[in-house]
Amino acid sequence: MQILIKRLEIIRAAMSLADEALIAQQLPALRAALAELPANTTPQAALTLIIEALEAGHYPRAMQRINAFLAAQAALVVHVDEELAALRLELAGLERLVGVQTLARDEMQEQLERFSRNFLVCCGAPLQEIFALREAIARLEWQQLRRARRHAEEKEGYQREADEDYLDATAEDGDSAAQVADGEDAADERAALLDLYDQYCDWLDGLNAAPVDGADDEEAAAYEDFVEAQRQREEFARDKAQSEEAQAAEPPAAEISADEEARLKKAYRRASQLCHPDRVAAEFQAQAEALFKTLGQAYKRRDVAEVERILAQLQRGVFTAASEALTDRDALQARIHELRASINALNAEIAAIAANDTWALLQGFADEAALQEYLDEQRELLLAELAVLQERWEALLHG
Repeated sequence: MQILIKRLEIIRAAMSLADEALIAQQLPALRAALAELPANTTPQAALTLIIEALEAGHYPRAMQRINAFLAAQAALVVHVDEELAALRLELAGLERLVGVQTLARDEMQEQLERFSRNFLVCCGAPLQEIFALREAIARLEWQQLRRARRHAEEKEGYQREADEDYLDATAEDGDSAAQVADGEDAADERAALLDLYDQYCDWLDGLNAAPVDGADDEEAAAYEDFVEAQRQREEFARDKAQSEEAQAAEPPAAEISADEEARLKKAYRRASQLCHPDRVAAEFQAQAEALFKTLGQAYKRRDVAEVERILAQLQRGVFTAASEALTDRDALQARIHELRASINALNAEIAAIAANDTWALLQGFADEAALQEYLDEQRELLLAELAVLQERWEALLHG
């Protein structure tokens, strides 16, 4: 009813200004309000007469009927529920806060993502080589320990058999020289078998078989080091591929000046609050979500003109806030509960980002130049580590 009263006041003012275009703009809203009024009631009958007079262009009659309608409504003193007003005020504050916290969370995430992209561009190649070389070194060290244990076990077994054969040969009567020769032939055969066995075990090692029973602590530890190095290499490769895929899917960001960057952030912050899906009334939810997504994409592209266009559109009052549309106490309380839950979740995300070591590192850089200097230093350190690993790898191969 309050909205209907305001529309009738607008029409009354438009008639005083002789603005027929404004009157025509309000007529569809009056017809919609008429359909919502209870049938066979005084307000419905009065509004029907007003609409008929306006459609017929009988403005003096319409003015009289509007004045009578407004006077009748004014006589019905509406008690403003103080609790209701307080709930709407609380909801409005939460709507603003959820927008602020969403923006804070998004900006923190953007800084981390930008740092990760820059780090991969600067240090990704040497890091990938380091992880691959660490895995190769750990694998080779494990294989060498495994092979040494296997040879020791086989040598011990063959030596025991040779000793037994020798004792048997010297204990028996007959041609001992021939028996010794037979023992030498058997030793040659065993050596050939050992070579074949080595080849078979090397093939098993190629399957990354876990240590067999009998491996000592050193070999078991070497195997665990290999498994961990392999996991780290695979995890880095997967993260790098995902980052590159996500970056390729995003449209390239435009190069803009510092002044344009300031304009972009200012417009985005304001626009993101006006179309935040948690702020608008239920009937605008889907439209707000779509526009919020479009706004975010324009911001990532650094499209200043598009972000400012969306802000101008929103400032014309495209969406009604839930705090302005809701009039039922239970609905207001339910909405307040929802927003408080959303804000708690946002605060938890912000706290998790703030506790991140990378975020703490980023806070120590005065500007982009300092950050780039850090990345260059890290690249040099990684290249130095890579050189050490390459020397170690060569030593293992030829040692």
